[in-house]
Amino acid sequence: MLKLHPKSSSPPGLLYPFSCVGGPNNQYRQLLEAALAAKASGRALVLPPFVKWNRDQSSRYAYNFSSTFDAAALSRFVPTVPVRGFRFSDIGAVVSAGHNPSAGLFRTLCFAAEARCDGTALKARVVYAATSAQRCKAQPRGTAFVRCLLTPWNRHSAVGYAGWQKLAPYWGGLLTPVTRQLYASLRRAPHLVRAARVLVAALFPQLPGTGRPLLCVHLRRVEDSQRCRAPGPGPPQVSCHPRSPRFASTARLAAAISQLRALLGDADVYLARAAVGGPFSREGDQPSLPEI
Repeated sequence: MLKLHPKSSSPPGLLYPFSCVGGPNNQYRQLLEAALAAKASGRALVLPPFVKWNRDQSSRYAYNFSSTFDAAALSRFVPTVPVRGFRFSDIGAVVSAGHNPSAGLFRTLCFAAEARCDGTALKARVVYAATSAQRCKAQPRGTAFVRCLLTPWNRHSAVGYAGWQKLAPYWGGLLTPVTRQLYASLRRAPHLVRAARVLVAALFPQLPGTGRPLLCVHLRRVEDSQRCRAPGPGPPQVSCHPRSPRFASTARLAAAISQLRALLGDADVYLARAAVGGPFSREGDQPSLPEI
């Protein structure tokens, strides 16, 4: 029996995030898109578990939602239900918005949720949000546009949503009034917040009590350029080789961090860097970013 997190007296339709099960960061990013889709379509968001990165040697395969994020905080943005008791066989369709889930992914997500993963649980049809784009082109980017895109599948009591990199094209930007509400609602689990406070007090003894925000940045360049997507024009990527037209220079990264710092009200910045090598050994190898 699914219990709706207290925001609605009667359960609406449900939406399950179909993440690509890359690293946790990819899953978190796709959770953002699924939460926005659930809000736009008037559905409750099923809170999924998170699967470990394939190179993670820890013993646990999946971690429940509440071990990572605060479910009560997210429910202030969109109605939520726990995954326990959810039946994958209830999913009438999986809406693809930039990511096409495979049969293997169905099994992975079903297994991670500790749900029944028999044949009937894996037969949901993959449909494409883009098929509604022409009909919805008159709608302004945002809630109305996404609601229009998802209307053809309103008849299903539960749908999956496989979104990838659609925040800006669907919502008009990464920072809009609605996306800001979501970012504010996606808070880390209380036990992680308590642990972070202990670490901040130990690592930055000058900060507690000052009221100044702290911006922590993990700057990582990969060892080679194999993850640089498409050599043609497009937004810069941290993983692109310095000779690529899409290379994100250290100066550009510094400017982006400075912008975030200003948005937070002149925050102190803690910069953590992964070791760089290969094509990045000469560019971006500064231990700090003096431009910030």
